[in-house]
Amino acid sequence: MEQLALTRFENAHITLYCWQQISDEEKKDYIRQTGLVLGMDLADIILVENNIKVFDGFIERAHRVVNQGRERFSPRTIVEVMRWNTQIEDNDRTFKITNNIVRPMSHIAMEIFPALNNLFAKHSK
Repeated sequence: MEQLALTRFENAHITLYCWQQISDEEKKDYIRQTGLVLGMDLADIILVENNIKVFDGFIERAHRVVNQGRERFSPRTIVEVMRWNTQIEDNDRTFKITNNIVRPMSHIAMEIFPALNNLFAKHSK
């Protein structure tokens, strides 16, 4: 039965617009199933699930990068921009992003969003 649940998420691509329309719970389900299909560690999947707003900001900025015509980009650069925007421009010192989220977040994003395919280099742990 578990295998059936996973197969419906294989190649379950979605657009950024559709992603923005679904609930956080549905987003977490997408993240979990995609991470499982990719064979990721459960701890990495949970880290991304528990930081859904960070993931949302990351994919929005990644789509902007693609829309600017870039074919390759560093996910860490996107995270650093997010840090700058929240800590300096918004003066929000409570917002924190762990570096451990960058790799799993970028892998999951490329799998869910066809527009981001191969934007980031895939590095293993």
